[in-house]
Amino acid sequence: VTESANDEISVVSGHLAGEVIDQAIENLSLSAGSVEVSGNLASAAIDQAIDNLSLGARSVEKVEETEEKPSRAHVDIRAWLNSMQGGDDGWGNQFGGAFDEVGLEDTSDFADLDEDIMADLTAQLKDAGASTGAVDSVMSAILSLRAG
Repeated sequence: VTESANDEISVVSGHLAGEVIDQAIENLSLSAGSVEVSGNLASAAIDQAIDNLSLGARSVEKVEETEEKPSRAHVDIRAWLNSMQGGDDGWGNQFGGAFDEVGLEDTSDFADLDEDIMADLTAQLKDAGASTGAVDSVMSAILSLRAG
């Protein structure tokens, strides 16, 4: 092998070695990028887990809060109406039948009211002799209880 052939082999080898080194550097960069992406994904997963724990804790707090409050959910309609107006001989006696007609027995039923039932109740209250002001007061109180 001539000296010039050896020189060419050295140049080619050097060039190939340079390419191998460049490829290794690129692979390291890609690996570092993957580690960064993996780190970001892991960080996002941790953040999501923390958010889920926070939501879970808030749900537990809400349940505990609900359990601590005295329940207004099962108050008899007539007693509830009487507490609004007139005591024992108040709105409960006068308008209780309107609630019976639309199937409402106690205040827990307010949670399931839709627009049709509200409209029927309004009509029944008017048929029972409720003034517009009384109907407005009753409906406002129902909405207030629903909002909780």
